[in-house]
Amino acid sequence: DVYKRQLAVPPAPDLPGTWLLVVPEDGATGSAGPGCAGLALACEEALVRHGAEVSVLRVAAGTGRAELAGLLPADRSDVVGVLSLLAFADAEAHADAHADVEDGRSAFGSDAPSAPLAATLTLIQALGDRELNAPLWCVTSGAVAPVGPDAASAHVATAPEAPVLPDGSAVGPYEPALTDSAPTDSVPIDPVQAQIWGLGRVAALELPRLWGGLIDLTGALDGGELEDGALDGMCAVLGGADGEDQVAVRGARLFGRRLDRASVPARPAAEVWKPRGTVLITGGTGGLGAHVARKLAAEGAEHLVLLSRRGPRSPGAAELTAELSALGARSTVLACDVADRAALTRVLDGLRAEQETVRAVVHTAGLTSDTRIEHCTPDGVARETAAKTRGADHLDALFDSPSLDAFVLFSSISATWGSGGQAAYAAANAHLDALAAARCARGLAATSVAWGPWSGAGMAHGDVGRRLRRHGLVPMEPAAALDALQRALTYGESELVVADMDWQGFLPAFLSARDSALLRRLPDAAPAATAGPDAEGPAESGADAHDAWRRALAELPPDERGHRLRELVRAEAAEVLGHDSTGSIDADRPFRDAGFDSLTAVELRNRLIAVTGLALPLTTVFDHPTATALGDHLLAELTVAELTGGERDGAGLA
Repeated sequence: DVYKRQLAVPPAPDLPGTWLLVVPEDGATGSAGPGCAGLALACEEALVRHGAEVSVLRVAAGTGRAELAGLLPADRSDVVGVLSLLAFADAEAHADAHADVEDGRSAFGSDAPSAPLAATLTLIQALGDRELNAPLWCVTSGAVAPVGPDAASAHVATAPEAPVLPDGSAVGPYEPALTDSAPTDSVPIDPVQAQIWGLGRVAALELPRLWGGLIDLTGALDGGELEDGALDGMCAVLGGADGEDQVAVRGARLFGRRLDRASVPARPAAEVWKPRGTVLITGGTGGLGAHVARKLAAEGAEHLVLLSRRGPRSPGAAELTAELSALGARSTVLACDVADRAALTRVLDGLRAEQETVRAVVHTAGLTSDTRIEHCTPDGVARETAAKTRGADHLDALFDSPSLDAFVLFSSISATWGSGGQAAYAAANAHLDALAAARCARGLAATSVAWGPWSGAGMAHGDVGRRLRRHGLVPMEPAAALDALQRALTYGESELVVADMDWQGFLPAFLSARDSALLRRLPDAAPAATAGPDAEGPAESGADAHDAWRRALAELPPDERGHRLRELVRAEAAEVLGHDSTGSIDADRPFRDAGFDSLTAVELRNRLIAVTGLALPLTTVFDHPTATALGDHLLAELTVAELTGGERDGAGLA
């Protein structure tokens, strides 16, 4: 999950039309903020050099959603693109936060989300409120780093055969993604900047027509020097398209983000990784943490320290400690909010006083909710990111030594390719991925695992599991997933994606509204990916059922057919979203407002195909965004089918 493929730089692009350049404002001077003024001017000049007319919008710190929407151009028709530098919001305070910490580590303690994340989220919401759907591109600095000899080395996903470890045991069917070389960038990776990439990947799914992409520049933050050719490279990305919406610009070179299938090491490891001494697990009494604890106990951990907000009062804590004892491990359950550095420090001081040496850390704590970008609030984002980001930052700072055998961060595929309703969670997990890379660059142990869904109670089970499978995400057995983690630790891998994927089920929905180059190198994904966002699905099997349904519709009075189709759309939409009735699906409410994203939109389209037998494009739900509009479209298509002889003989309305 890295920048791995060097792209051919297209010819000097022509960027006609008006581009809106959004920059953070210095409250004292009214100009672009410190550390950003030079970049803002350079970007403006580069856009003009490539043919754009540029309108600069300066946004003061703390500008709210409604206020920012009011600042956007009244005439939206002339705006062809938006370029945001709000990743550099509050750059001076950001620089101060880094100044007191050695080796580029992050130091945060605010109850608010980071200024770059908050400002970018507000901009996305304001653009949506004003229905300004010109593509939004966000510029960051140090959010990512190319890797490998030519910045071209990464692996991902599942393997058909499980490799065998030196002790003769297989690691299970789930093969992790891994990065097999250190970052080549000299600029430290910045987890705060990476949060914007996590947010952007979700925006691409929820708001595909508003979102443009992500561009990372080195030397842009805090007034650093830009590399020669960097801004021309940026403009090449803006004018290039072809699904390249996540690009690192390094001088005149462009690197596109890719995932690859994992490879099996040529040689078995000399020794399988085993826990020793004391292991600290955050979120230790939760579903994930408990599975980790059992695995480590079975592998020989001597002492497991399980941290959670409620500690011994957590449901199932007593039963878990009994299980661990039966497996031969001593366990201690403590109440500690890892987002509270003072509380975490007290726990570690207590362990040291008892001469307990922590040899490994596993950070599973986190909080998520199903909240679309348009409904996110600063307080909600702060709450959802705190346990992940602040907890990880505190652990990073307090274990800043080579004494650890393992420092494991539980991330999520929401940060890898996005997940509808999980903007804050994706931002937090992108922070973890970047933090692991930053630790590795400092020579410290770190492994960040972007997990797909796990099966079992409290995770992806029941209706949730069935919905995930329909979208191509197969919940993993925890034991198999943890075997893959053990393998990654055995081989010293630092960046992984562990997921069981049905690519033929996942890709059509993922690519339904916009192209993406991310998964093009995955062999299993290639057939579905070649269909592209404009592919149409053939009518499903079951011609007799379709014909019978159409005849029943045709028997209705003409003025009732539209109503019947609108009710069909509402019923299928409610089923897709897991609602008990159609009452929550207002006929004139946009599907986006009801909670639909790219994946659920394609599922609704597929269900309508199954009923009507029509061949509907993947973009049908986006093109007809309410139940009324979609019902009217179905009626029109069925009428055309009648006039032209139907999708099959006799398939139209009688």
